[in-house]
Amino acid sequence: MIPLSSGILATVPDLDLGWKYLFSYPHSDFVQHRGLFHSPFFLIIFSAALASIIACRRSRGEFAWLWLLWAGCMITHPLLDSLTMGGHGVMLLLPFTTARFYLPWRVLQTATGGDSLLSRAWALRRSEIPFCIAAAIIGFRGLRAARHSGVNQCRTQHRVVR
Repeated sequence: MIPLSSGILATVPDLDLGWKYLFSYPHSDFVQHRGLFHSPFFLIIFSAALASIIACRRSRGEFAWLWLLWAGCMITHPLLDSLTMGGHGVMLLLPFTTARFYLPWRVLQTATGGDSLLSRAWALRRSEIPFCIAAAIIGFRGLRAARHSGVNQCRTQHRVVR
């Protein structure tokens, strides 16, 4: 369950893509793609709220572990987006500034409209493969470390009310 939830939460920052179909807003608006939902500040608060809902109430260790895991998964998304060659940058320092940034190394390809779907997919995947391998290694080592440290998933306990 943890690997699945971590993978799904890593895509949370792209929820802002759906907003452009629901609302029209100017380019400089902070709710546009790679804005609010890509802010590490927002993602840390969101992951804390989610971990507090999901984690067992009797264990601060489980809350902290889920919070750090999910925050890390979500924060990697805007960091990887700031390595892309396209777009208008990422609001990495929101709420402190609405400036958009890229990291100095822009090594990830983005899709261009003129290419065929297959050639776009291959160009994107070829530039992302090293990052996918690194994420898999980190994930497997983290899972192994969690098993050795005795961290258990939350289990619902049924109580008899008298």
